[in-house]
Amino acid sequence: MLVLTRKFGQKIMIGDVVEVVIFPANNRDEVNIGINAPRELKILRNELYERNQQRDLEKIKKAIDAGARSIDGIKS
Repeated sequence: MLVLTRKFGQKIMIGDVVEVVIFPANNRDEVNIGINAPRELKILRNELYERNQQRDLEKIKKAIDAGARSIDGIKS
């Protein structure tokens, strides 16, 4: 993991197309982060990403389970 120290208004470039800008927040323990990136690049907070991953995993498990029941039905 790359850890950088930035002041408000300073930017970080990720590749040639993603720009991250640091802004002050009302709470002293927080910062606001602005991200300039192409629309086709999906950007999510980690908690949303993990929730989506869990939801997708549950869908896959249900599909596998449904497929196994189908196969069991054919064998009988």
